Amino acid sequence: MKETKIYKLLACFDKYEINKCRKLLKSPYFNSDETLVVFFDLLVEDIHTNKSKKLEKTFIWQHLNSDKPFNDTRFRKYSSDLLKLVMQYLAQSSFENNTLEKLAALAKTAKDKKIRVLYDTLIHKMEEVLEKKDKESAEYFQFIYQIEEHKFDLDYDEINRNIEPTYEKISYQLDQFYLASKLLLYLKATSWKNLVSGKYDFNLAFIDEIIAALKNPSFYEQASMLVKMYFHAAQITREKDSFENYKTLKELLLTYNELISAREAYYFYQYILNYCTINLNQGKPAFAEELFSVYVDMIQTNYILDEGVISPYNFKNIVTLSARLEKYDWAEKFVHNYVKYLPAETADNAKTFNLATLYYYKKDYGRVIELLRDVEYEDITYNLGAKNLLIYVYYETDEVDALYPLLDSFRVYLDRKKEIPDQRKNNFKNLIRFVKKLLKTIPGDKKALEKLKEELVATPNVDKRWLMEKIEELRG
Repeated sequence: MKETKIYKLLACFDKYEINKCRKLLKSPYFNSDETLVVFFDLLVEDIHTNKSKKLEKTFIWQHLNSDKPFNDTRFRKYSSDLLKLVMQYLAQSSFENNTLEKLAALAKTAKDKKIRVLYDTLIHKMEEVLEKKDKESAEYFQFIYQIEEHKFDLDYDEINRNIEPTYEKISYQLDQFYLASKLLLYLKATSWKNLVSGKYDFNLAFIDEIIAALKNPSFYEQASMLVKMYFHAAQITREKDSFENYKTLKELLLTYNELISAREAYYFYQYILNYCTINLNQGKPAFAEELFSVYVDMIQTNYILDEGVISPYNFKNIVTLSARLEKYDWAEKFVHNYVKYLPAETADNAKTFNLATLYYYKKDYGRVIELLRDVEYEDITYNLGAKNLLIYVYYETDEVDALYPLLDSFRVYLDRKKEIPDQRKNNFKNLIRFVKKLLKTIPGDKKALEKLKEELVATPNVDKRWLMEKIEELRG
């Protein structure tokens, strides 16, 4: 049973959700088959006591129908019916927690069924919602559009000829919903394209027209704050030198972050981080301090956390960046204070690896080797990073006897791990190749070093910063 959809789904529930779901199963409105409640209780008990070896179909059947022989078709029907009810609970729970969605649905029902006794109450509740501004999101504008529309329709059905038409308000909310949704879709498509190194292309209708319209000052001023933020986020992905858009987005986010949800703010910060990182990688060192300041803003406003969790990627970048900027004490405090917010399955590896990174920048190479030498990480990302770091350390400390075997074993590892993307493999294979060339180059051989430098510059997939430093050191 452990591999069935219903078992896996219930295993994701906490005790509160289990109790709420059971109440729905006990409700005659949703369920008239008490057998399904027994089935539910057996699954929950097994999940919480971990007695899965005992939980077979025949065992469950004995509790559901002790007087009948096992029927696999009937058992699968029980499983299917229970799954439908649990999914019904999830949908119902989501609906109950969304005031805007409930109000819009109720207004539509009242209008469709001509339940006039509810009209005044609904109109009053809608006006309260419209006066009390909620966190902005594309969905928010969608529901406000629906509420404005239903409110007008209810007033109109009452044949209230004295009402002032609200078509412009309705149109405005619809426009904001469309603009925010379209710009968000563009940003997601762009992020995906960057993730797969340009292998994916897309053509979203009207994006150019939307961007052009928002460049018009009068149209821009009428846009919601959320649409303005999406516009500037789109601009910094389209125009890499658009520092003014970057600065404006950052200011809007710091000033108006309370108007948007924490999830929206988190993603806006990701666009800002990406912009800084791209500029830093393009050889603009001033963006190192800029990038650090953005991370500090995220930490101070708590937007470094996404639903209470810090991304291992952000965690690593913060430590590496602060160490490069020689903010060693700050970096070490960050590791110890924020490791508890990492996903539990990666926390120990992340702490070890990032402390090793910090010690590398402090040139405390002995502690780096102590932390990394005998550790084989389950996570491929940490494994790659650790081997990369050990290559640097062994080179810096002239541990040639340890370095050559590491380079060879690392190459074998890269060839064996088919799940590593080709671009990342090439990055590390090029590192291995250039390190071997460095080891064979005689210090002070300017001709050989110049040739090596030219080859490095012409190689697209490799971390050039460290290798270039080592070439310059060999020049003397």
